[in-house]
Amino acid sequence: MGLRNSSDQRQNSWTKSQWITVFRDLPIERKPPLLDLRSETEFVRQHVAYASNFPFSEEFGVESRLNELPAVSTQPHIAVIVDWDRFYSISTQLKCRGYPTPIHLDEKDVRDLPKSSGPSRALWAPAPIVIEELPRFYANTSRTAIDIGCGSGRDAAFLAGAGFSVTAVDRDTNLINKATQFCMRNQYHPLLPSCHLGGKVYPLVRTFGANLSEDRAFLRSHASGVMLVVRFLRRGVLDILHEGVLPGGIIVYEHFLTGCEKFGSPTKQSQMLRRGELREVFGEAHNFTVLRDEECTLDDGRPVVRFVALRHT
Repeated sequence: MGLRNSSDQRQNSWTKSQWITVFRDLPIERKPPLLDLRSETEFVRQHVAYASNFPFSEEFGVESRLNELPAVSTQPHIAVIVDWDRFYSISTQLKCRGYPTPIHLDEKDVRDLPKSSGPSRALWAPAPIVIEELPRFYANTSRTAIDIGCGSGRDAAFLAGAGFSVTAVDRDTNLINKATQFCMRNQYHPLLPSCHLGGKVYPLVRTFGANLSEDRAFLRSHASGVMLVVRFLRRGVLDILHEGVLPGGIIVYEHFLTGCEKFGSPTKQSQMLRRGELREVFGEAHNFTVLRDEECTLDDGRPVVRFVALRHT
């Protein structure tokens, strides 16, 4: 069972036999993604080791779970386990989102692959700064975190897997609903040394910036040992974010720097940070010590700052 035409074949340079060989031989962190689109019951009954369960019966197929796939920029060689009559629909969804044409695996292929009773493999990853700063997260004894502008919930789910009680905040109700479902499905991640440590995510819908007095009260009432801010910036709100960090806690911030407009979005100066701006906001005036203030460049050329500061007790 293979791909349908030569144009599809050019979009994925691997044959099925090559994909299976690579999947068998590489370590887990380098294995290509395998999406098992059968029902959860079928997945458990005949669970291919290191496969990821995305039941096709779910509304919109994989469309509703794109945030659980590897980044399109990595051009992953995806294979799918699904009936042939559904393969075209899934293939079209993935290609429309920029992924290469997937490899189709049938029941015979499944029988020949190694089996496991382990969890569904997580293909997503949190923001790089979350992985890099994990030792500092673990050093925080409060085990509480607030994720400002949580988006679809990847970072919040990762921190919950690390044992944190996470308040996940976003103004977009649809994103909060997505984040809630995402966190329910993703209670384990292979980058974490252990799982099921009692962490939980508490999603909240809130629009920051409309009333700074109310924002300040909200931050104080939800103050946490870790504040995580990834690609979120509201002028005015930035100056009061320190209110949401408990004494002894840390602020972990990643955002775009001026200069991004040369490569793409954001394009407005108000949506980008100046170099050194976070050091000014989270400085001695608010009893913080800067632990990290680093400029990095994304693969597409956009500059970002990765910043960490400790609030003194």
